[in-house]
Amino acid sequence: MCIRDSYIICGHGRIGNIVRERLEEEKLPFVVIDNKEEELEDLKQTNSCLFLEGDATHEDILTKAGIKKAKGLAALLPTDADNLYLVLSAKLVNPSLFILSKTMDEEAERKILQIGANKVVSPYKLSGLKIAQGLIRPTLVDFMDLIIRQKELSLYMEELVVKKDSKLVNRNLTECDIRRTANIIVVAMKKPGKDIEFNPSPDSKIKTGDILLVLGDKNAVNQFENMYLGVSS
Repeated sequence: MCIRDSYIICGHGRIGNIVRERLEEEKLPFVVIDNKEEELEDLKQTNSCLFLEGDATHEDILTKAGIKKAKGLAALLPTDADNLYLVLSAKLVNPSLFILSKTMDEEAERKILQIGANKVVSPYKLSGLKIAQGLIRPTLVDFMDLIIRQKELSLYMEELVVKKDSKLVNRNLTECDIRRTANIIVVAMKKPGKDIEFNPSPDSKIKTGDILLVLGDKNAVNQFENMYLGVSS
């Protein structure tokens, strides 16, 4: 079952199901783990993806799911205690693994980050913020929903890592002229160890390891990756 650069979804409840569907849309490899037979029933019937029935906090189950060669893990178990223990177990097996965990309260968020999670998401907090924004700025929320549901329109947002052999290295945004040559927009740039810079200056110089957040037609984004970043779509 070990698949290099796959994602592991731990917990196939309502949130896990949404994550799985999105990874399927993106045609990305993944494995689902859940210890409740009923949560895996649909997957068993359709046989549409790889899954394991078992306790995701156990190292042997994580190893069977291919954690040693995985690209990322989503900790979506029912309780904060379960997710905390899962993150700890996952980091013991693969210290460099990128882990995103669900959490329900701020105290658990702090602890889960301390033991090694890269990102922590509170569904209740996100829902509350979205409802507030929907009341105040409904059109903005509609636009962001379109970006998130990328399959429903041609507009596509992606984060691209600049490799050392990229044609963009040591050139600024003006010199690259990405908007004209690739027909995409650089919405933001993140340099290693620094905060995200939205609407970066035209004089911003691109270096190895920078992350570009780009917006445009999906085909244009893929062509840009192939032409400037040397990766296959």
